[in-house]
Amino acid sequence: MYMWSIPEQYPNKHIGGYQYDIVSYFLFNRSIHVEKMNIHPVINYKADLNILNKYDCLPNNSLIPVINERLKIFLEAHSNNNVEFYKVDIHANDGLLKDFYILNVITKLPLINLRNSICEYIPNTEKAIMGFKKVSFIKNPPGDFSIARCSEYLSYLMLSDELVVKMKKEKFKGVAYSKITETSSS
Repeated sequence: MYMWSIPEQYPNKHIGGYQYDIVSYFLFNRSIHVEKMNIHPVINYKADLNILNKYDCLPNNSLIPVINERLKIFLEAHSNNNVEFYKVDIHANDGLLKDFYILNVITKLPLINLRNSICEYIPNTEKAIMGFKKVSFIKNPPGDFSIARCSEYLSYLMLSDELVVKMKKEKFKGVAYSKITETSSS
């Protein structure tokens, strides 16, 4: 199992700024179906179009993948029908970038072993996980799993080994795959 992550070599100065006042990103990280409505999320990048167009996935501060048409088509074919896509307005230094989408993963699975994890909770709560000092993942995810959010901690977007093998063959740029061992530090 792998975690979808931002590549280490991706320049921090090119991480986009999600405009929260237009459409809340929480709409896309809860693993629920979102009705197709007239929503147009906006993400601002301090980079030129020619730089951004080199990537299949554009990292941003919402940690919700923003993907191009090529990666969208791939995921439609390989994700067991558990993803949705919403057009996003990408504002670059020198114009508007078209044909990028917010990836909404509508499957959430219990993939974290909370008994063996050391959780950090949001102050004054007992169940709202803010992060982990140590996170332990389950050994055997469901057989039909390809892409899902962890139901225990929705910030984690997980990928099956099989899906990552296929994605690596396509050489998508702007996404990294962090191999998960049974116990990982976070």
